[in-house]
Amino acid sequence: MPTPIAEIVAGALKPISELIDGLHTSREEKDEAKIKLAIAQGQLDAGFVNAQKDIIVAEATGHSWIQQSWRPVTMLCFVGIIMWNYVMSPIGTWLAAFFGGPALPVLDLPTGLWATINVGLGGYITARTFEKVKLGKEKKKV
Repeated sequence: MPTPIAEIVAGALKPISELIDGLHTSREEKDEAKIKLAIAQGQLDAGFVNAQKDIIVAEATGHSWIQQSWRPVTMLCFVGIIMWNYVMSPIGTWLAAFFGGPALPVLDLPTGLWATINVGLGGYITARTFEKVKLGKEKKKV
């Protein structure tokens, strides 16, 4: 699945690709230009991934607790929201109805929050995987 940045880069390079198709050159020259364009796109994508990695590493090796922990704390908040809405509140409402009490409220979640949770959890899982693989390799070297 391409990243949003990869889609932006591909969209920006598409007119160049179409321009290459419209050139009055041989088929081999067009193919060579397309290969060079694909290589350039791959280098841009790799540069973006490296920049993301550098940010995650800088946060993980930071000196303050909040710098190192803001992502996990945010993810725990998201998990708490999901647990409340889809586990605790339904069970509490059922128990309240059984014992004659009021229903528990359900948090109103904006649709954008789900996108944030998906990106956040995906990024967190990716970062933790990277961290574990990197630390695992470093332990083997010692």
